Amino acid sequence: MAVQDPTTNYKWALPDIGGNIGSWGTLLNLIFGNIGTTSDEEDPMGIDGVIGELQEQVNTLETEVDALDDRVTTVEDAGGSTALYFKARRGTGQAIPQGTATKVVWDVEEFDEGDIHASGTATVPADGGGLWMLHASITGDFHGGADDSNSWYVEIRVNGLAVASGRTPSTTKGVSSASGDVTVQAQTLVDLEDGDEIEVWVIQIDPGGSGSESVTSGVGSFFEGVRIAPGE
Repeated sequence: MAVQDPTTNYKWALPDIGGNIGSWGTLLNLIFGNIGTTSDEEDPMGIDGVIGELQEQVNTLETEVDALDDRVTTVEDAGGSTALYFKARRGTGQAIPQGTATKVVWDVEEFDEGDIHASGTATVPADGGGLWMLHASITGDFHGGADDSNSWYVEIRVNGLAVASGRTPSTTKGVSSASGDVTVQAQTLVDLEDGDEIEVWVIQIDPGGSGSESVTSGVGSFFEGVRIAPGE
């Protein structure tokens, strides 16, 4: 196969160091490009130009990643990654006088991540605000006498105001059994702030007038909460 000399057949001159670059040098400049030159601006498709464009995109992505890392760090520093939860219960029965709203004092802690609960009151810790799930359950004597059925009412209160409640059915006279318990529950999803205080209060009504009944110990009487999302 014949080999043709480009300088003879195509009138290309190889680059002359220190002289005119000629057609061949011009072609090489078009292929490789020279960053920062006017010809490069006119010829963004040179290899150096393409690499430069890619590097700019990489630099932009790195900047965005750094900004995202900063936001994650800010959330973590604010307590966004901290788990907060508690559960307490009655280890013994607590007498509840008839017709009087009474705070339940939870005397046994199952767990308390964040030092939230103390003596029946759960307090949202610093940087603990956000969306919380709260759940209260009480088990008490249902029958106060041979023909009476106690009515129980339970509230979850935040800073003294009820945010959730539950109760037994309306009091029914004429029930023949004089024994048995009933469980009443209240739960809610609520937005809490640092320092908010949460408590469980109950009222029991004994139609027979026999006086106090007890919130019993055991698995039916407990108070629990967990933060499921930090505040903004």
